[in-house]
Amino acid sequence: HLRIHVEHPMDPSPTATTNEQQQQSQQLPYQAGDIATILPSNPAHLVSRFLSVLPPSIQSIADTPIRIHQRKTKSHSNFQASSLNHPWPERCTLRGLLTHCADIQSLPEREDLYSLSVYCNQNHPQGKDQRDKLISLSETSGAALYGDYIIREKRNWVDLFYDFDAVRWEGSGTSGNVALMTISHLLTILPSIAPRHFSIASSPS
Repeated sequence: HLRIHVEHPMDPSPTATTNEQQQQSQQLPYQAGDIATILPSNPAHLVSRFLSVLPPSIQSIADTPIRIHQRKTKSHSNFQASSLNHPWPERCTLRGLLTHCADIQSLPEREDLYSLSVYCNQNHPQGKDQRDKLISLSETSGAALYGDYIIREKRNWVDLFYDFDAVRWEGSGTSGNVALMTISHLLTILPSIAPRHFSIASSPS
Protein backbone atom coordinates (compact mmCIF):
# COMPACT_ATOMS: atom_id res chain seq x y z
CA HIS A 1 0.00 0.00 0.00
CA LEU A 2 1.14 3.56 -0.68
CA ARG A 3 0.62 6.64 1.46
CA ILE A 4 1.00 9.98 -0.32
CA HIS A 5 1.86 13.20 1.49
CA VAL A 6 1.40 16.47 -0.43
CA GLU A 7 4.12 18.80 0.78
CA HIS A 8 3.64 22.43 1.77
CA PRO A 9 4.87 24.90 -0.83
CA MET A 10 7.46 26.14 1.69
CA ASP A 11 9.02 22.67 2.01
CA PRO A 12 12.36 22.19 0.24
CA SER A 13 11.58 21.57 -3.42
CA PRO A 14 12.41 17.99 -4.43
CA THR A 15 13.60 16.96 -7.82
CA ALA A 16 11.20 15.05 -10.01
CA THR A 17 13.56 12.31 -11.08
CA THR A 18 15.37 9.40 -9.49
CA ASN A 19 18.83 9.69 -7.97
CA GLU A 20 20.39 7.89 -10.91
CA GLN A 21 19.03 10.52 -13.28
CA GLN A 22 20.45 13.32 -11.11
CA GLN A 23 24.03 12.12 -11.38
CA GLN A 24 26.25 13.88 -13.87
CA SER A 25 26.92 11.87 -17.00
CA GLN A 26 30.42 10.39 -17.12
CA GLN A 27 32.43 8.63 -19.78
CA LEU A 28 32.62 4.94 -18.85
CA PRO A 29 34.95 2.37 -20.38
CA TYR A 30 33.28 -0.49 -22.19
CA GLN A 31 34.12 -3.36 -24.50
CA ALA A 32 32.36 -5.70 -26.89
CA GLY A 33 29.92 -7.97 -25.10
CA ASP A 34 29.09 -5.49 -22.32
CA ILE A 35 25.44 -4.65 -21.65
CA ALA A 36 24.16 -1.08 -21.88
CA THR A 37 21.03 -0.38 -19.84
CA ILE A 38 18.77 2.52 -20.74
CA LEU A 39 15.79 3.78 -18.75
CA PRO A 40 13.41 5.48 -21.21
CA SER A 41 11.00 8.27 -20.36
CA ASN A 42 7.59 9.38 -21.59
CA PRO A 43 7.22 12.42 -23.88
CA ALA A 44 5.87 15.59 -22.30
CA HIS A 45 2.80 15.74 -24.56
CA LEU A 46 1.74 12.21 -23.55
CA VAL A 47 2.19 12.98 -19.84
CA SER A 48 0.07 16.12 -20.24
CA ARG A 49 -2.62 14.13 -22.03
CA PHE A 50 -2.64 11.51 -19.29
CA LEU A 51 -2.93 14.17 -16.61
CA SER A 52 -5.91 15.65 -18.49
CA VAL A 53 -7.89 12.39 -18.16
CA LEU A 54 -7.25 11.95 -14.44
CA PRO A 55 -9.66 13.13 -11.72
CA PRO A 56 -9.47 16.92 -11.25
CA SER A 57 -8.31 16.46 -7.66
CA ILE A 58 -5.22 14.64 -8.97
CA GLN A 59 -4.66 17.04 -11.87
CA SER A 60 -4.54 19.95 -9.43
CA ILE A 61 -1.43 18.61 -7.67
CA ALA A 62 0.48 17.48 -10.77
CA ASP A 63 3.34 19.90 -10.09
CA THR A 64 3.14 19.93 -6.30
CA PRO A 65 5.98 18.16 -4.43
CA ILE A 66 4.82 14.91 -2.83
CA ARG A 67 6.32 12.27 -0.56
CA ILE A 68 5.60 8.60 -1.24
CA HIS A 69 5.68 6.18 1.70
CA GLN A 70 5.55 2.42 1.26
CA ARG A 71 3.35 0.84 3.90
CA LYS A 72 4.60 -2.47 5.25
CA THR A 73 2.24 -5.39 4.68
CA LYS A 74 1.84 -8.55 6.78
CA SER A 75 5.35 -9.78 6.13
CA HIS A 76 8.66 -8.17 5.30
CA SER A 77 8.95 -10.29 2.16
CA ASN A 78 5.62 -8.95 0.92
CA PHE A 79 6.85 -5.43 1.59
CA GLN A 80 9.98 -6.08 -0.47
CA ALA A 81 7.89 -7.46 -3.33
CA SER A 82 5.62 -4.42 -3.22
CA SER A 83 8.65 -2.11 -3.34
CA LEU A 84 9.98 -3.94 -6.39
CA ASN A 85 6.63 -3.68 -8.18
CA HIS A 86 6.43 0.07 -7.52
CA PRO A 87 9.96 1.49 -7.26
CA TRP A 88 8.74 5.08 -7.03
CA PRO A 89 11.05 7.82 -5.74
CA GLU A 90 10.35 8.97 -2.20
CA ARG A 91 10.10 12.64 -3.18
CA CYS A 92 8.96 13.92 -6.56
CA THR A 93 6.14 15.60 -8.41
CA LEU A 94 3.42 13.56 -10.08
CA ARG A 95 4.38 15.00 -13.47
CA GLY A 96 7.99 13.98 -12.90
CA LEU A 97 6.98 10.47 -11.85
CA LEU A 98 4.73 10.04 -14.89
CA THR A 99 7.57 11.25 -17.11
CA HIS A 100 10.43 9.16 -15.75
CA CYS A 101 8.98 6.29 -13.73
CA ALA A 102 5.45 5.16 -14.73
CA ASP A 103 4.97 3.11 -17.90
CA ILE A 104 1.84 4.83 -19.17
CA GLN A 105 2.62 3.70 -22.74
CA SER A 106 2.32 0.00 -21.85
CA LEU A 107 -0.78 -2.09 -22.56
CA PRO A 108 -2.83 -2.70 -19.39
CA GLU A 109 -3.17 -6.33 -18.30
CA ARG A 110 -6.57 -7.91 -17.65
CA GLU A 111 -6.06 -7.72 -13.89
CA ASP A 112 -5.39 -3.99 -14.29
CA LEU A 113 -8.78 -3.54 -15.91
CA TYR A 114 -10.45 -5.29 -12.98
CA SER A 115 -8.58 -3.09 -10.50
CA LEU A 116 -9.65 0.01 -12.40
CA SER A 117 -13.31 -1.05 -12.39
CA VAL A 118 -13.49 -0.37 -8.66
CA TYR A 119 -13.02 3.35 -9.29
CA CYS A 120 -15.86 3.83 -11.79
CA ASN A 121 -18.10 6.32 -10.02
CA GLN A 122 -21.64 4.94 -9.89
CA ASN A 123 -23.08 8.46 -9.91
CA HIS A 124 -21.70 8.96 -13.40
CA PRO A 125 -24.43 8.41 -16.07
CA GLN A 126 -22.42 5.51 -17.54
CA GLY A 127 -20.68 4.50 -14.33
CA LYS A 128 -22.28 1.08 -13.91
CA ASP A 129 -21.96 0.21 -17.61
CA GLN A 130 -18.29 1.19 -17.67
CA ARG A 131 -17.57 -0.78 -14.52
CA ASP A 132 -19.30 -3.86 -15.97
CA LYS A 133 -17.38 -3.52 -19.23
CA LEU A 134 -14.03 -3.36 -17.42
CA ILE A 135 -14.95 -6.44 -15.43
CA SER A 136 -16.00 -8.29 -18.60
CA LEU A 137 -12.72 -7.38 -20.30
CA SER A 138 -10.79 -8.67 -17.30
CA GLU A 139 -12.43 -12.10 -17.15
CA THR A 140 -11.07 -15.23 -18.79
CA SER A 141 -14.30 -15.59 -20.76
CA GLY A 142 -13.67 -12.12 -22.18
CA ALA A 143 -10.23 -12.92 -23.59
CA ALA A 144 -11.40 -12.23 -27.15
CA LEU A 145 -12.88 -8.89 -26.11
CA TYR A 146 -9.64 -7.98 -24.34
CA GLY A 147 -7.64 -8.95 -27.42
CA ASP A 148 -9.78 -6.76 -29.66
CA TYR A 149 -9.93 -3.79 -27.33
CA ILE A 150 -6.38 -3.69 -25.90
CA ILE A 151 -4.03 -5.85 -27.97
CA ARG A 152 -5.26 -5.24 -31.52
CA GLU A 153 -5.93 -1.52 -31.00
CA LYS A 154 -2.77 -1.12 -28.84
CA ARG A 155 -4.59 0.91 -26.23
CA ASN A 156 -2.31 2.13 -23.46
CA TRP A 157 -3.07 3.58 -20.04
CA VAL A 158 -3.77 7.03 -21.47
CA ASP A 159 -6.37 5.61 -23.88
CA LEU A 160 -7.93 3.53 -21.11
CA PHE A 161 -8.50 6.49 -18.80
CA TYR A 162 -9.84 8.51 -21.72
CA ASP A 163 -12.38 5.83 -22.68
CA PHE A 164 -13.59 5.16 -19.13
CA ASP A 165 -14.34 8.67 -17.93
CA ALA A 166 -16.39 7.43 -14.97
CA VAL A 167 -13.02 6.85 -13.27
CA ARG A 168 -12.18 10.56 -13.31
CA TRP A 169 -15.72 11.80 -12.68
CA GLU A 170 -16.07 13.69 -9.41
CA GLY A 171 -19.71 14.05 -8.57
CA SER A 172 -21.52 14.48 -5.29
CA GLY A 173 -20.20 11.22 -3.87
CA THR A 174 -20.13 7.49 -4.36
CA SER A 175 -22.51 4.63 -3.88
CA GLY A 176 -21.88 1.22 -2.37
CA ASN A 177 -18.23 0.21 -2.21
CA VAL A 178 -17.18 2.35 -5.17
CA ALA A 179 -14.70 5.09 -4.28
CA LEU A 180 -13.25 7.98 -6.26
CA MET A 181 -9.68 7.38 -7.34
CA THR A 182 -6.96 9.11 -5.33
CA ILE A 183 -3.31 9.62 -6.22
CA SER A 184 -2.44 6.74 -3.89
CA HIS A 185 -4.78 4.41 -5.78
CA LEU A 186 -3.35 5.61 -9.10
CA LEU A 187 0.27 4.91 -8.16
CA THR A 188 -0.68 1.48 -6.81
CA ILE A 189 -2.20 0.47 -10.16
CA LEU A 190 0.28 1.96 -12.63
CA PRO A 191 3.24 -0.19 -13.73
CA SER A 192 6.79 1.13 -13.61
CA ILE A 193 9.03 1.65 -16.63
CA ALA A 194 11.30 -1.35 -17.16
CA PRO A 195 14.92 -0.70 -18.16
CA ARG A 196 15.95 -1.70 -21.69
CA HIS A 197 19.11 -3.80 -22.03
CA PHE A 198 21.29 -3.74 -25.15
CA SER A 199 24.37 -5.78 -25.96
CA ILE A 200 27.36 -3.73 -27.16
CA ALA A 201 28.71 -5.25 -30.38
CA SER A 202 32.07 -3.49 -30.59
CA SER A 203 34.54 -1.70 -28.32
CA PRO A 204 35.51 1.96 -28.83
CA SER A 205 38.21 2.52 -31.41
